[in-house]
Amino acid sequence: EHVLTGTERMKHRPIGILVNALRQLGADISYEGEEGFPPLRIKGKPLSGGIIDIPGNMSSQYVSAMLMIGPVLENGLELRLKGHVISRPYIDLTLWMMREFGADADWTSGDTVVVRPTPYQPCNYLIENDWSSASYWYEMMALTDDPDAELQLPGLTDGSKQGDSAARYIFSILGVKTMFAKDGSVVLRKNNRVVPRLDYDFVNSPDLVQTVVTTCVAKGIPFHFHGLQTLKIKETDRIEALRNELRKLGFVIRVEENYDLVWDGTRCEPTGEPIETYEDHRMAMSFAPLSIIYPGLSISHPQVVTKSYPRFWEEMKKVGVEITEVKGLAEGYYASRPLNNNMTEITIIAIIALATLGAIAYIFGRNRRPDGTEEPIVIGEGDCATCTPESPRCEQACMMEAATKPIEYFDDEELDAFIGRAASDYTDDEVEQFAYILHTMREDEVAAWSRSLVLRGINLPDQLRDELIMLRDSQA
Repeated sequence: EHVLTGTERMKHRPIGILVNALRQLGADISYEGEEGFPPLRIKGKPLSGGIIDIPGNMSSQYVSAMLMIGPVLENGLELRLKGHVISRPYIDLTLWMMREFGADADWTSGDTVVVRPTPYQPCNYLIENDWSSASYWYEMMALTDDPDAELQLPGLTDGSKQGDSAARYIFSILGVKTMFAKDGSVVLRKNNRVVPRLDYDFVNSPDLVQTVVTTCVAKGIPFHFHGLQTLKIKETDRIEALRNELRKLGFVIRVEENYDLVWDGTRCEPTGEPIETYEDHRMAMSFAPLSIIYPGLSISHPQVVTKSYPRFWEEMKKVGVEITEVKGLAEGYYASRPLNNNMTEITIIAIIALATLGAIAYIFGRNRRPDGTEEPIVIGEGDCATCTPESPRCEQACMMEAATKPIEYFDDEELDAFIGRAASDYTDDEVEQFAYILHTMREDEVAAWSRSLVLRGINLPDQLRDELIMLRDSQA
């Protein structure tokens, strides 16, 4: 018999869905306090397994927890997910890792997972470093003004199953280039590709939201972010936490229907108060890189990073950030300021993240005349009236305008070069280009571009195709 409890915040995180599912299997679990929340009193006993219905639209953590006990249940487990299934890549990663250890588990339909009673088997296993932790270094690279900055992150793999490896695609349009070195490390550099506005659905990688939000406001990039339902039941209400703490820095974030986060560039008078972390490790780590823009930034309760990245502050010091611990104020907080932008090799702590990929991408064909020459695109009044994609200062505007052209304008040699290309043959640079164009394209062109690819027989890598389908369906 055991009592499972935690911090005050943990005692307010809903657990009723998981408890109800386990009770259907015969588990003996009771609440020590408020119904539906920890602490829990658990009396252990063998469970036979069976068929269980569980909501798929709340949190993948409930689903993963049930799946992982499936192999040791006498009759295995059939899990039927009800409603719209969110965070599906997190579930996929759970299944993938279970199979790595000998489990027999997989989807049998779009909403049903079957785990057969095949016990786990021990094996040697190399743990990949954590892409979620890597995202904070992507933010650092995005915010530094040093054009020659370089950052090396060991132990991260191309084709990772972690959902937050989507950071490499998202940050490719926020000014960061990702390269995979032969020694098994990732090298980050500046790429100077920055979208004027970012719309993105984080349903497949919600743990990146805080990092991308803070990056966008610091770079002055308006955004509209979707798929944030689960942020209300994380370590804190991350939606309200972001609103409250960004206001201290002078940014006014709106929350719209379905918990969408929107920033249209609205500013307010900053208060300069310390950033509160709400017992949430990701609040501390996502705000810390803002010290590049706001020297002297103070962060309360810095010890929260020990949940996932215990050496985070030490690693920050390695890249030239001065960090001072202040005693006696809000139980101590760190004041940070950048000393320089000389970024060298960084070691990221190895953590397993139950997340997987829901990346971004698309394809861009330049506007050409029938004879193959470039046709200038009229932008209108403003900084530039006419330009071509070869004009660097006009490149973003040209791409925005090109995305509104009729579908026949995309039939050019650049687009045709991908006809017959195997999905596995796309280079990192090509994926970065597609990602950049996707987020400079207007919503009404997504379906047209999708049809264009199908008609030409162009195959995209799985993660890019999935993102395209998700965007198209969300605008239908």
